[in-house]
Amino acid sequence: MGQPESAAGSAAGQRFRADDARHLLCVIHEATNTALRDRCAGARSGFGGSYSELVVDNAKANVSASSAVVAAKLRADSTIDAVLSLDADVTTEIVEPAVIAARANSHTEIGSFDLNVALIDDIKSGKVAWTVDQQEYLYGYLPIFALKLYKQGLFEMGAEDVIKTGPSFDDKSNIDRISQYVRQGIR
Repeated sequence: MGQPESAAGSAAGQRFRADDARHLLCVIHEATNTALRDRCAGARSGFGGSYSELVVDNAKANVSASSAVVAAKLRADSTIDAVLSLDADVTTEIVEPAVIAARANSHTEIGSFDLNVALIDDIKSGKVAWTVDQQEYLYGYLPIFALKLYKQGLFEMGAEDVIKTGPSFDDKSNIDRISQYVRQGIR
């Protein structure tokens, strides 16, 4: 239950392309996390344009240093106009400050994965354009529901295929409706 990370990444890449981005930077904050690499690989294929990848290993352990690395990359390549962050905390604590530091007077679109309260506020204010919502709550809930139904009547969900919980996008158009559930810990 869920979806392949590469499919979610592809949707993110397509969203940047639809937003007219020309050069996408994907920031990987854990070098050995294959799910993050899959998200970036999907973003690259979905975007189809100029693409760069930046690995900042163990980024959450030293937020300010990690942000400086991202800012340096943005300063070194002025063609980057879109940044994909793969985690809500990394977006708000590392990528956003880096974009502000490197590009104070120009626009760089930021997209993210997942949600937290800080990211809700940043989407509302326009600092972050959108986030990929894979609806992780359903990752845990749906398998229990499926097992209950299987036990109750031998119902088989998905016919040995992925039952998708996304990806969808949270942006200014829907963030107000979703935010109450994030604050409650449901989303």
